[in-house]
Amino acid sequence: MFKYISEIIGKFSMTQRITALVVLLIAITTITLGPSILDAVSQDNEELNLKVERQRRQLILLSNEVDSLTFVIRKNQRDCTNQIIEREEEIYAQLDRLERELRSRNRNLSMIQSDTIVASMKVRVVDNSMDDMMNGIKKIKKDIKVHVEECKENGQ
Repeated sequence: MFKYISEIIGKFSMTQRITALVVLLIAITTITLGPSILDAVSQDNEELNLKVERQRRQLILLSNEVDSLTFVIRKNQRDCTNQIIEREEEIYAQLDRLERELRSRNRNLSMIQSDTIVASMKVRVVDNSMDDMMNGIKKIKKDIKVHVEECKENGQ
């Protein structure tokens, strides 16, 4: 077989022999150095696996942190809502006390019998303003009660 190769090469001109030699050298160099160059350029699977594992751990840590921060936010929102409810219930109690006082005074004023027309007119004016205040207080109390109920429903 080598005998035939030498006969074939003997028929080549000097330029063709040099060209064949250059092609052969390039092929040998590529085959020899190719894997080394590819290893240098590409990353090893082990390196990629380590990098992916590191990112997975970091993702888990960040996810846990987000969960804990979400818990803190919800707790603070609940505490804030409870404080608002407490304050509105205090205001409601004060308005209730004020309403009882106004009713008490209104009864006392209606019991007073006056002989003069002027005194009677003053009592009517006071009665009307008391009625207006009572209506205003009832409206405020109703609004507070509705808001407290909404907060309790949304908080639970």
